[in-house]
Amino acid sequence: MTRSRSWSSAGPDPVALTSSSQSLGLAFANTTGRTQVYPGTASGQRRFAPLMVGQSLMASFADVLATNSYSSQIDMLNINNGGVYTAQDPLLSAGYDPNREALGLANGNVGIPIANKVIAANYTDRVTLVNVAIGGTSVANWATGPLADRLRIAWNRMKAINLVPSCVMWEQGQADAAGATSGSDYQDRLTAIITNFRALDPALAAVPWLIAQSTFPATDPGKTTIRAAQAAVVNVPNHILAGPDTDTLNGTYRHDGVHWNSSGLNAASDLWVAKLAALF
Repeated sequence: MTRSRSWSSAGPDPVALTSSSQSLGLAFANTTGRTQVYPGTASGQRRFAPLMVGQSLMASFADVLATNSYSSQIDMLNINNGGVYTAQDPLLSAGYDPNREALGLANGNVGIPIANKVIAANYTDRVTLVNVAIGGTSVANWATGPLADRLRIAWNRMKAINLVPSCVMWEQGQADAAGATSGSDYQDRLTAIITNFRALDPALAAVPWLIAQSTFPATDPGKTTIRAAQAAVVNVPNHILAGPDTDTLNGTYRHDGVHWNSSGLNAASDLWVAKLAALF
C-alpha cells in the first residue's frame, strides 16, 4: 500500500534534529557500511511505509539481529540525514542499547521480520521502515516532552521523498504502567499525539494508527489501567485501530524478561502482521 503525493519545495528546511529530541535515549545513527538506495517509488510499485513509534519493544532491544530476506525490497528511512538505506539491524533512527553494542551483542528490531512477512504474503512490493521508537519513554515524552518533535521530523523526511505513512504503529506503555500515570492522562496524551501529528498536514488526516496493548512486565494496578486506556483510544471511524496484544507473549519470548528473543521477534511480528493485513 502506497500513499503518495506531489510536494512543493517551498517552506522551511525541516531536517534538523534537536539535542532534546534525543535526550531520553540514543537512536542508532551510524551509516558506516550501510547501503543507500533510491528513495523514490517506482511506477506501479506497491509500497508499504509504516511509521513505528513507542518504547523499547518497538525499538532495537532484541538479542538477535533479524535477517532481511528481501534486501532489494526492504529498506529504511534515516531521519537523521533523510537517506534511505537497505534495512539492517540496528535500524537507523530507532533506539538501541549502546552497552550491548559495546559488548558485541545484538540490537535487533521487530521491523524486518514484519517486512519479511508482508512481502512473503504478497501484500506489497516494497517496505520502507521508518522507526523512531526510543527505549524507556513515556506517553508524556511523546505528547509534549522532548520526543514530541521526532514525529514532525519523521514526517518532513518522508514528505521530502514523496512518501506518506501507510500507518503508524504505536507500541508503548511499559513506562506508564510501571509508573503512576492515570488512565485518563494516558488516554488524553495519546489522543493528543495522534491529533497533533495529523494536524501537521492534511495528507495525514486519514493515516491509520494501530495501538498495541503493551505493558508487560508491569503488574496491577498500572497494567490494567494502561491497557484500558490503550483500548479506549481506539476509534475505528477516526482510523485509530486496535493493534496486537503483545502482553500475551510471556517471559519465554523475552531474553531479559522484557525484550524480545528470537522466538519473541517471530511471535510479535506475527501478531503485528495479523493486524496490518486489514490495511492492504
